[in-house]
Amino acid sequence: VGIITQTDIFKLFVNMSGVYYSLYHLSLLIDHPNQLLEVFEIFKNLKISIYSLLTWKDEELMASVDKKNVNMRKVFIRFEEPSEEVLKDLLDALNQKFKVIYFMKDDISRLPKRKVFEEEEEVTFF
Repeated sequence: VGIITQTDIFKLFVNMSGVYYSLYHLSLLIDHPNQLLEVFEIFKNLKISIYSLLTWKDEELMASVDKKNVNMRKVFIRFEEPSEEVLKDLLDALNQKFKVIYFMKDDISRLPKRKVFEEEEEVTFF
């Protein structure tokens, strides 16, 4: 009781990333966290639900791209499956305002199945 393992942390990270909810994800580069509002607006206008969004400040990337921009962030977004036309519109809109690092559809066939708590199982929170 009370021991957190590396496996526990990994499972939490996988769950937070949204991999069980969507195969579609992309990464882009923003100049400032305030630009997340613009990203959300693009998804909203195209009626695409976002399942997860993670950001991080990559010092190495910042040094290679723009040494003066201390607010630059990588953004990782998992989102619902759009139609081909809507996907094209999404990528076009994002590319107009941001640097899209990558877009992909994952093959999660080998990923372990997600465990869901059963109602009768006791869960303890600290």
